[in-house]
Amino acid sequence: MSDFTADAPVVPAETPSRRPPITVVGPVAWLRASLFSSWLSTAVTLALAYLIVRWAIGYQDIVSIANTTLNQTGQAIEGIAIIMGVYLCISLSISLFMNWYNARIALVER
Repeated sequence: MSDFTADAPVVPAETPSRRPPITVVGPVAWLRASLFSSWLSTAVTLALAYLIVRWAIGYQDIVSIANTTLNQTGQAIEGIAIIMGVYLCISLSISLFMNWYNARIALVER
C-alpha cells in the first residue's frame, strides 16, 4: 500500500533562491561604491592607504628602537614614554583629520 492519494494537491517544487553577485552586495560592493567610484576617489583612497602604511611602519621602527634602548640601557620608563608619545601623536592626528572631515560633510539641519 502507498501513502499517495489521488486527491492530494500538487505543490510545485520551489526553485532554489540564488545569491546576488558579490559585486552588488557585501563588502566588495561597499568598497566599489564608497572608495573606488571614480578616479579621484580611487587616487585619494590609495594615497591615504599609503600614508597609513608608512605611519604603521614608522611606529614599528620607533618601538624597535625603544626596545633596543631598553635592553641595552635598562631605562624602561623613557622607552615606554617615547612609544606612548609617538602613538599619541599619530592617534591625535588621525582623530583631528577625521573630526575635520566629519564637520565638512555633516548634514545641515533646517
